[in-house]
Amino acid sequence: MNREYKSENCCINKSLIKERFQNSFETYNYEAYAQKEINKILIDMASGNCISPEAIFEIGCGTGILTDLICNTYNPDKLYINDLVDDAEIYLNKVIDNRCSFDFIPGDIEHVQFPSETDLIMSGSALQWVTDFDSFINKASDSLNRNGYLIFNTFDSGNFKEIKHITKSGINYLPVDDLKISLAKEFDILSIKSEEIKLYFNSPRDVLRHIKRTGTNAISRKRWTPADFNHFEHEYRRLFYSEKGFVLTYNPLYVVAKKR
Repeated sequence: MNREYKSENCCINKSLIKERFQNSFETYNYEAYAQKEINKILIDMASGNCISPEAIFEIGCGTGILTDLICNTYNPDKLYINDLVDDAEIYLNKVIDNRCSFDFIPGDIEHVQFPSETDLIMSGSALQWVTDFDSFINKASDSLNRNGYLIFNTFDSGNFKEIKHITKSGINYLPVDDLKISLAKEFDILSIKSEEIKLYFNSPRDVLRHIKRTGTNAISRKRWTPADFNHFEHEYRRLFYSEKGFVLTYNPLYVVAKKR
């Protein structure tokens, strides 16, 4: 069964995703507090399970935060790296800095050809944009050697719940039970866990600025009117203020799976 999951107001728009992430590259590393924490957890999961992979494929590298951790942890013989944004390769060259050689595979992960005979596939905060998860799982399985690992995060239903509550829009993330069904066809699931990472900001506008600077505003091209901004700010101040500031919740879902 193929699944295409949508937000309440829009389908996932890959051209918009590419545009927004490309526009955020200069500010991403500074703003990506939650993503950095997520990547550290992913690399801990990888190093605790997949001890010495010779060939690694990273999906959705962005500015190379997870790539840097992969190089530090493994220094693999073969490193394949993908991103939707072509300019990511420029950042990779700076991040890797001749520590290991790599092949860059630009394009939408749902359409590019996966490398063969890999030992580990990793992805940090990228697979929530996949529209056909069953097909992705099949491609990942074909790419991996027997007993290879697929280690990634997507997001659970509570991600950006404050934004969703006010705007009534956002991604409908693939339910955990459906995720398990897709994985179980090709993989043994070793671990699935969900957590919340809460960030605090000085104002509701700072929340929006953070989302823009991390490229995670790739939901709709609709331009907000002054009335939209005023409504958002009023409701955020009313509902989501604490002594620490205005809260924004990330809800990553971590997966460790081993190919049979």
